Amino acid sequence: FSEYFFSTSPIYWCLRALGVDLLHSYQGWIIGCCVLNFVAFYALARRVFTFAASWSAMGAYVFTFALPRLMQFGHSQLIAQFFVILSAFGALRWWRDPRSKRAPVLFFMGATLQLLNCFYFFWFWAWVLVIYAAYVGFSRPRRAVFRDWFAQVPKWWPLQVLVGCALIASPFLYHYLLVAREFGMRNWLVI
Repeated sequence: FSEYFFSTSPIYWCLRALGVDLLHSYQGWIIGCCVLNFVAFYALARRVFTFAASWSAMGAYVFTFALPRLMQFGHSQLIAQFFVILSAFGALRWWRDPRSKRAPVLFFMGATLQLLNCFYFFWFWAWVLVIYAAYVGFSRPRRAVFRDWFAQVPKWWPLQVLVGCALIASPFLYHYLLVAREFGMRNWLVI
């Protein structure tokens, strides 16, 4: 499959526009993505989970520089994961305040921007949400809590944001279909 790097490529573009050569621009892109991974996770741990600054920094460090992530430097599309964290930030904020207008935007735009960068992390994030939805569906007490939450959500706003994100992503999804048509679908056991 091909990856876009569309949502993280402005880092690289800016460095190239400043006259930085190819290799150093790529290194700057990697450093920029690592910084954004760290900042995003730190903000999630600090603002949503209200951990102390030191614990948030340690968690952000492990999230950004853990050995499994460093081993993926040969697969550049797996470096930037801060959009999933942005989406999780929006989801958790939305859960705490169902009437929020900004939280669904963060949730859906974070997921869309992740799709525009790397399909795999988007796909994994989507599966996390599907598994959680199944858990909620099979858990009677959770179902009641979710029903109460959903009753407070403004009915059209999240749908409008979702449709907007789908429209933004549709040309890119079409590209994936063209690539799959030309090269065939990959076996998930190979991946």
